Amino acid sequence: MSAIAAAAGARGGPHNALAQRMLAAMPRRGDVTLASSGGNDSCALAASRFDWELPAAVATVGGITVCADATLYYRDDLTRRALGRPARPDESAAQLIAHVWRVRGEATLELLEGDFAFVVWDATNGTLHAARDFGGKRSLFHCWHGGTLRLATTVGGILADAAVPRTLDLATVASVAAGLWTHPPASAYVGITELPAGYALSWRAGQSPVVRDYWRAPLEIASKRQPLDPAADELRALLTDAVRERLSTSGKTVVSLSGGWDSTAVYGVGRSIAGERVHGVSISYPEGDPGYEDGFIREVTARWGATPDFIDAYSIPLFVDAERAATRRDHPFAHVYEHWNRALSRRARSSVDARVMLDGIGGDQLFQVSDVYLAELFRTFQWGDLAAQYRVKRTGSGSWRELYEAAIHPALPERVQ
Repeated sequence: MSAIAAAAGARGGPHNALAQRMLAAMPRRGDVTLASSGGNDSCALAASRFDWELPAAVATVGGITVCADATLYYRDDLTRRALGRPARPDESAAQLIAHVWRVRGEATLELLEGDFAFVVWDATNGTLHAARDFGGKRSLFHCWHGGTLRLATTVGGILADAAVPRTLDLATVASVAAGLWTHPPASAYVGITELPAGYALSWRAGQSPVVRDYWRAPLEIASKRQPLDPAADELRALLTDAVRERLSTSGKTVVSLSGGWDSTAVYGVGRSIAGERVHGVSISYPEGDPGYEDGFIREVTARWGATPDFIDAYSIPLFVDAERAATRRDHPFAHVYEHWNRALSRRARSSVDARVMLDGIGGDQLFQVSDVYLAELFRTFQWGDLAAQYRVKRTGSGSWRELYEAAIHPALPERVQ
């Protein structure tokens, strides 16, 4: 993952120097530095990347300059729709975004699929734009103060500018301490805000920046109703395409495995596509522990003639230099599994030198046969399908009596007395 920084404001400002300071304040985000002012003195962009990444984290195409921390998927679909040609293997995400933005402008946001945070300077009309993908996989913070706009991958990058106020947002800090924080765009500082996932920022000289959402979850969840088996085939095809797009183009891909349906489905699809180039890592808990899922994980990997790469849960410390880590964290909130995730990432690198790790977080509901669906089959007398699906669903289903009660006597909301 790259680091990006941008500074924009009045013409003639020290924006290049500021962008470079912001970039330097974000450690462990690459060893190659690139910078561009887009041929003007009112905006400067900078980025750092690792030497194994595609070579351009900053790109300029016909007056459009982009710095990007991004991985784009379905690249051929993107370039054929926007540019009328296939994607080139050596094109970085920054180069692709610059080419498409030159043709489509802000409509580019509707075409991109991937994990991204990027900043665009459009010299043709003197505007700056920034955006994050709807999943929020790449971070981007911004601060508007004293007529200068700063954007950076981390809060630390913003704080590299001594002119940025250090006033703490005590309400946000208190909500985190009370366990009430739900990840708003606020940071621990009053003047520094995270660009929300699925949002874009626009700025023009002489005006304040404007933040808007460009992506919203569709209100119509199911586009069509179909029997479970065809729906399962469609889900499998979609998952196969998604995993294929995300597999490492060189070297191995690691899947972080739990005992759920989601990560094991990703692993199975990956193995069916790439065989031994997909490697499973997981955390091992002793039998009897609530986290014990080792047996199921072993069964899944054995299906593909492989063994899981386990990390002993008790070898992972709960706290590692907590005070220092707190000063470097972008949010006051610390993820409860932070050190577990770091341990999995380290194992992926040390065991098979992988640079891509996939997971299935939050996807169990896609692979689960819901008891609600079973009750609906019961209620509509589709008993043959019900028997078949009941046998397939190994866990979680209630008794036949419970399914009958759910189908015939569904719970009704209590009446207001």
